Amino acid sequence: LFTHFSFDNVSVFQPAELGSKGGSANNHAGPIKNRYEHWAAGWTHIFGRGLVNDFHGGYFHPHVVGLGQGDGLNQSRAFGIPNSDRDANSTTMVGIHPSNYQGIGDTEYSPERISQNLYQIADTASLIRGHHNMKFGVDFRRQVNNFFQLQSSQGEMSFSGGYTSNLTTGKAGNAMADMLLAIPS
Repeated sequence: LFTHFSFDNVSVFQPAELGSKGGSANNHAGPIKNRYEHWAAGWTHIFGRGLVNDFHGGYFHPHVVGLGQGDGLNQSRAFGIPNSDRDANSTTMVGIHPSNYQGIGDTEYSPERISQNLYQIADTASLIRGHHNMKFGVDFRRQVNNFFQLQSSQGEMSFSGGYTSNLTTGKAGNAMADMLLAIPS
């Protein structure tokens, strides 16, 4: 007979390149909460000469929550960008991406919630007769995955330089100038 239980609850904070002002939207910056539970039990019984039964079951539950660094702070509104915090999932800094420059803003894939439940029951009977060893059994697993992730829930603004380009000569414009004029592409 055996039993097993393990539990892990870890919270980490990964800072952005620009601290509280954000950083690259391609990296996850902000709090990440990881919680894992694992239960297992088993029983091995010898019924007689040459017959052994092994029964075990288990449950595994990982739960991960990743939020943007500015989650709940309504940073975009404070930065002067109206209507960017429409609901509880869009309260981080808007991603601002001028072409050929490093963008700023909170992580693009936030919030992220992963929850999984894995149930397992297995029973195996081993039968030994002379020179023969036979094994019979069943293994039942049920896995439930829940995954929730929004892309750019806080919004994204890209600036390509198209507005400040010279249409008569075809000379490209400046993405930073488009951004200063507040005209995203």
